[in-house]
Amino acid sequence: MLIGSLVACLFPVVGTKGDTASTTVGSGSGHGGSVGTGTVSPEVEERRWDCSGMTGADPAPLGGRVALSFDDGPDADVTPRIVDTLRRNGVPATFFVLGERLSDPDTWPVVDDIVSDPLFDVANHSWSHPDLTGLSLADVEAEVVDTTDLLATFGVTPTFFRFPYGSTDCARRDLVADELGLRVAGWQVDSADWCYAAMGAEGVCTREDYWRVPEAYEADMRGWIVEQVVRFDGGVVLFHDIHDYTADSLDDVIADLRDRGFTFTSLDDLTAFPLLNAGTPADLPYLGEPCDPSADACWQVEFEAWCDPASDAGDGVCTLACEGLCPDRDGAATTFCATVPSDAGQCTSRAEGINQWCDAVPGTEAAWTERFVGASGEDDATVEACIPEAW
Repeated sequence: MLIGSLVACLFPVVGTKGDTASTTVGSGSGHGGSVGTGTVSPEVEERRWDCSGMTGADPAPLGGRVALSFDDGPDADVTPRIVDTLRRNGVPATFFVLGERLSDPDTWPVVDDIVSDPLFDVANHSWSHPDLTGLSLADVEAEVVDTTDLLATFGVTPTFFRFPYGSTDCARRDLVADELGLRVAGWQVDSADWCYAAMGAEGVCTREDYWRVPEAYEADMRGWIVEQVVRFDGGVVLFHDIHDYTADSLDDVIADLRDRGFTFTSLDDLTAFPLLNAGTPADLPYLGEPCDPSADACWQVEFEAWCDPASDAGDGVCTLACEGLCPDRDGAATTFCATVPSDAGQCTSRAEGINQWCDAVPGTEAAWTERFVGASGEDDATVEACIPEAW
């Protein structure tokens, strides 16, 4: 893979604080969408690529520029420690705050300190951190507007909004971006700090805890962050300013990246992130959609995704190794974890109207295909999916 895609749909899990969740491909949900469940979604006429709450908008390579972002605060104890480290290193950052936390008077001095420093920006992360796809549009609007109104009392007019868990759909994205005028901010680099901080032994995040962290980095958050930043040559990094482990590690992370020649900037840097600031994310092919195998520029959120040759004619299809299920995204065909001849699983799309029953995916044909269950525990299933000739 040249540039596999990075952090993908991390899905909300009850009891887990943060924008990511404990899951495996095939048994969970995640940032920015839902996981295929075996039911075919209603036919969608229009393909959309701009509805993800996760995507960093600007594709790699990113010119060696890194923007740090922190979700779920403010925290009266941890946030000041992070601010001090950033200030000491001269590193800008954006804090995506929750209205619920911001309503606590203990956090007000922290926010006043952040707002007074031009090194930092404050953005909207909803009021109470729900999965907004489970709320009505009226309730979503209240989550966003109530937080914006509270920020106004601190002299802040937020520019960016980040969906909790990165989970959204086209209707909610359109509400936030088109009606409320906020830029939807995803990320390229997921630190998984919530997992290293709170899922088991401090500093350890196993694949059982969070399937997107490779085994080589289960006890190495710093290495995992650097690996992703190097792959994308920069990018927006997702942290959470509610964990002591994050505050303890931040100085070393900054040093690691600087030692490799990366520079730090802010989210509103028009040169570094023009598409993010324009609100027009790059149209990169999603799982099961056609792609160019020579470019391998698939959806740059799931770091293990790649453009697989689909036929001898040079066609390609975006795919991802899977067990049981694959991440779905509103505006794209429903995905399916198909069994391939090597007795493994790879994601592709189901045959649906949105992909013209596979005619819109050159090099594939509609065929009845068995689910690769693996160790996922999912039920056996057979569906009509877009299967590459090469498979």
